[in-house]
Formats: sequence, structure tokens, C-alpha cells
Amino acid sequence: MQRSSQNPSIWQIFFFKRRLRSAISRKKVSNWLMVETMRLMKEHGMEAEDLKFSPENLAKIDRAG
Repeated sequence: MQRSSQNPSIWQIFFFKRRLRSAISRKKVSNWLMVETMRLMKEHGMEAEDLKFSPENLAKIDRAG
């Protein structure tokens, strides 16, 4: 039986939902990190230039996870 390209299989739906959850989780982590970083910067009177980590270091964390 040939499946129509209009109708996704159960596996396609499963993997799509899993990928979507992963994207949502990454967005939540990103938002949390940004809010907490901004809060700490304000609390300590810091500017972005004063941070001890770089965007490249954050990218390494993302690739490791």
C-alpha cells in the first residue's frame, strides 16, 4: 500500500513532535539564561562587556548538550 505524501506516518508525527519539544526546551533555556544574566548584570552594575563568557562559549555548551 502506497501512502499519500499528504498524510504523514505516525513516525513522522512522532519525530516532528519530538523535534518541536526540543526546540521549545531550547527556547525556554535561552529565555531563562537571558533573563538571569540581565538580572545579575543589573544587580552588580555590569555591562555586557564585563561578562566573563563569550557567545562562542555559549555555543559550545549548546553543541555539548
